[in-house]
Amino acid sequence: MKKKKNDTLFNMDRDFESEVPVNFGRLLEDNLKKWQGGSQHIRGIGEYITNSDDSYRRLKKFSDQEIFVEIYSNRKNGKKIDKLIIRDSAEGMSRSGLESRFFQYFESHSGRTKGQSVTGQFGTGGKAYAIMNFKECYITSVKNGRENKAWFRWDGKQKIIVKGYNKDGYIDQSVEKQNGTTIELSNAKNKINLVDFVFQLNQLARIRHVIKSQKVEVTLYQGNLGPQPLLLEYDIPSNYSQEWIFVLPDKLKNKNDKENNFVLRYFEKPLGKDCIIDLSDGISTVADLEISKYDDRPFSKYLYGEMIVHKLQHSAAVRENRKGLEEGNDLTIEIEEFIEEKVKLVINEVQIKQRQKERERNIQTTNEKIKTLNKFLKKCELNFNIEVSKKLKKAKESDIYAGDDSGEDTGKGFVTPDNSDDELVNGSYSVPDGEDENSGKNKVNLNPDDEGKDKAVKKDDIPQSPHKHIKSKKGLVVLMTDDPQSPINSEEYGENEYPVIDRFLMSDGIILINANNPIIAKSRIHKQFQHIFNERVANYVLLIVAQYMTQKEIEMIPEVDRPDTMTLFKQKYFKLQQDLRSDKEIEYFDDNLE
Repeated sequence: MKKKKNDTLFNMDRDFESEVPVNFGRLLEDNLKKWQGGSQHIRGIGEYITNSDDSYRRLKKFSDQEIFVEIYSNRKNGKKIDKLIIRDSAEGMSRSGLESRFFQYFESHSGRTKGQSVTGQFGTGGKAYAIMNFKECYITSVKNGRENKAWFRWDGKQKIIVKGYNKDGYIDQSVEKQNGTTIELSNAKNKINLVDFVFQLNQLARIRHVIKSQKVEVTLYQGNLGPQPLLLEYDIPSNYSQEWIFVLPDKLKNKNDKENNFVLRYFEKPLGKDCIIDLSDGISTVADLEISKYDDRPFSKYLYGEMIVHKLQHSAAVRENRKGLEEGNDLTIEIEEFIEEKVKLVINEVQIKQRQKERERNIQTTNEKIKTLNKFLKKCELNFNIEVSKKLKKAKESDIYAGDDSGEDTGKGFVTPDNSDDELVNGSYSVPDGEDENSGKNKVNLNPDDEGKDKAVKKDDIPQSPHKHIKSKKGLVVLMTDDPQSPINSEEYGENEYPVIDRFLMSDGIILINANNPIIAKSRIHKQFQHIFNERVANYVLLIVAQYMTQKEIEMIPEVDRPDTMTLFKQKYFKLQQDLRSDKEIEYFDDNLE
């Protein structure tokens, strides 16, 4: 009588093919399907890499051991995985080891429950990934000179996992090979380019602890191209500008004092996917916790953290798929409350420092812009004084100043109220031949003449005594109220005060721009509004200067000859605007808004 195929099930000694025993109370297929699909390749390969690392760990080989991954695709730029091989030179397994350890699903034989420092816990990950995505799955293992090769697959009709040593498999072949295990999988769909595939594998949190210590090499074989070896490396974000170290609270402390710190680091640039907290149980990464989850302010994108909690090794706080923490678990709550407190503290501190730096940068940038405006104002005042001296022939002593746009005296002399009549020389002011009197760069000369109506003191006759101060006006100066050279504290003028302050104009020749006024502050802080800031400051200053010039000129013209004040003011103001925009030496309105 011919035996039915099912008679061989569970009979390891009689035949090469049998059903894999599954000690699991829930529906097998539903749990296996969680591993199905092209998006599971990276996660599945990661499971096999950690299995190899666990095997090395059981041998007390915690670093510098080799794990090889080979990916074959028949097309040059193909996505399909025609063959996948993962191999190591760790413990290896005999046939009995294969049956009692590898072919057990949802039962851990990794040694984790016995306190060994391994990551394997649920006994299904890599195998479930293999049988749900590949048409052919083989495992070959060498143990003490004996090699066994078995195949395994998912039987979708009978809803069972089957295995066997027939076909290309074999039992206990004598070989001269070192111990180790090789997984060989064939024919699977894949959704992404294989180079990108390897990059994503390199970023997988599940294997971070492995590639930090062991040598994991991935080799691509695409079409007729030669092998492309790529070493997996995890680079912890470096070149941070500041670091905070917080001691773990008593409920989270580890036995090893060296691992009892929560570290947060701040970087000058956003970290992208690396703005996380690498939470480890002391063996492997348990979760990449996004910092923005605990504080979503912009500076969360500039932080990276590390934290080790040994209690997570045997805790229900770790999700079954090892992709994060279980919400609501007491240990999870304790960890996240501690993290949230420290993250908020750090971001608060960073914000305060960055605001101060931003304020200093704004002051520096503003001062550079104001310098160009001051340069223009010196020209304007020189032109104005020349116009006044030309119109009135004799200007008031306190109002005449001769110099170039650098503020240095270049004429033959100047009038100062500190000089007595005996020290003054008669003469008449003139513009040197060849100079354009409206250019702003001309020099005012005093031509000595006993009958001249103008007066000035010779430079050589200026007393050099250190006890006698010679007053010479240096032109108008524009400052922000938060400039270190400002005669007042910036806080003296609040946001409700005028944007421009001219109370120091007559006494010190200073025009202040109120940094606290919202009109100024808003357009000053943000780079995209810098051109608006420049425009506003210039217009405010020109209004004051035009008013100042109008007032001075009106006072010096006999009342019967005075023009309409508003008309004269408009002429002055619009002339200043025109001169500012047409001045090729001034780059005040040339903004780089990139």
